[in-house]
Amino acid sequence: MSFAPGGGKPRSLASRLIEIISPFPLKTTCTLSIASLFLAHTHLYAPFREKTFKDPEKVKSAHTGIMPDIKETHKSEIKNPHEKTPSRPVSPKNSKEAPDITRAGAETMRISITFDGGCDADDAEVILKTLRDRGITTTIFLTGRFMEKHPELTRRMVEDGHEIGNHTMDHPHLTGYADTFRHETLPYVTEEFLIKEIKEAERIFTGITGKKMAPFWRAPYGEINREIREWAYREGYIHIGWTADYKRKESLDTLDWVEDSSSRYYLTSHEIKEKILNFGKDSNGLRGGIILMHLDTKRTTDKPSEKLGEIIDALMEKGYSFVKVSELIKEDKRLKTFISGWQEVAMGEGLR
Repeated sequence: MSFAPGGGKPRSLASRLIEIISPFPLKTTCTLSIASLFLAHTHLYAPFREKTFKDPEKVKSAHTGIMPDIKETHKSEIKNPHEKTPSRPVSPKNSKEAPDITRAGAETMRISITFDGGCDADDAEVILKTLRDRGITTTIFLTGRFMEKHPELTRRMVEDGHEIGNHTMDHPHLTGYADTFRHETLPYVTEEFLIKEIKEAERIFTGITGKKMAPFWRAPYGEINREIREWAYREGYIHIGWTADYKRKESLDTLDWVEDSSSRYYLTSHEIKEKILNFGKDSNGLRGGIILMHLDTKRTTDKPSEKLGEIIDALMEKGYSFVKVSELIKEDKRLKTFISGWQEVAMGEGLR
């Protein structure tokens, strides 16, 4: 509510808008009205978009807490950013846009429960044992820093049959989403910068395991856009996100990294379990879904890993099976050439 000049009778917002737009032609008036509705809609859903990705108050410590000094991020240089890793399959030349894989479709009862490893591994032992006890192999995304810090753990993941994807070297922010809620590429993030991040992590993995990384990567903090995906795709990496249904306001990002119980984004381990089990309850459920969890937690009690076995068992009872990302998406027509090329490389090197 506002007051007329000189302290007159209060005037409603509607009356003020009518006064403003009445001199304009009908076409202009309609245009202004539509623009107003659009702005109202975007502001209405801003809190959900914020929750779907990362808590702004925690985003700088999400996953790993790593905030690299950009000037010192890399000690090695890559002369040619387009130079392909030997034996890595080349992306399809007719691709108009690098895919962002978040689901395999609603026709399969297979799902993939993926884990990110940024730096620490406080929950990794429990998670790996839970998966091993149930005969499950999956896709795990590791940073170079994680692998440097936990080489034995990295080797054990490979020995257990897990597929290791690239999570960059230092887990840097790639877009300005944390501050602007827009996935615009940050000024310092160039194609060369991204490829250095990817190649350095790849180099460390190969040095530790003697293997090639799977041709998948996941952007830190979920900060991704078409430009960044294309850069990685030309280097032979497909971006793997996680499943979300924004119309239903549901996401398989478990938010298990939120440790502050006073945060509005904090979920107890039971709530995380229910979030997964009830996803898509009135539609296609978790069919073809990709779940996001983490190898680290700073919680001292109520750790999400404590419910992992129950989550897996409950989903198995519903008829779901757990597979690696490469298995989940191998029937995707867009990726058949890419995946078949990777599998040939993997078999030739004795990978599983």
